[in-house]
Amino acid sequence: MYLIKEELIDNANRLKIDIRILSQNDTVNILGLLKSRYVDNYKAKGIFLWENLTDPAYLNDPFGWSYIEDFVGDVPCLIIFNDVDSWVAIEISNGFDLTRLLNESFGFEFYIINKELTYVICFNHHDQLICAGEAKEWLNGYIDIK
Repeated sequence: MYLIKEELIDNANRLKIDIRILSQNDTVNILGLLKSRYVDNYKAKGIFLWENLTDPAYLNDPFGWSYIEDFVGDVPCLIIFNDVDSWVAIEISNGFDLTRLLNESFGFEFYIINKELTYVICFNHHDQLICAGEAKEWLNGYIDIK
């Protein structure tokens, strides 16, 4: 069975990128905080988390995932994704390593946050970069210069 988590671990080892897999309990707690801060439960447009984000900005671009490093920069971040009906969270040391890791991986839907949850960035299966919180202003500015 194909597991995104295993692919990311293999790629991180090959690329010599330090990552840390969060426990299932920590992942569930972070996901709960993410939902409480950024998901509009009354919106309930669809089954995907990104469909219910509160007041996000969108960019349709198949390479949108590669722009995330410009926002994250040299600061640690978490990548969260659903892997065969179980959420997984992985800590990555910076946005540049995140991009290197994603560049070597098959496409999948994911969310990027910081530990303080001041932003959420999603890249979905429709090639949409979706941002809320502090990342929304960044994406709106990014769209203006593109």
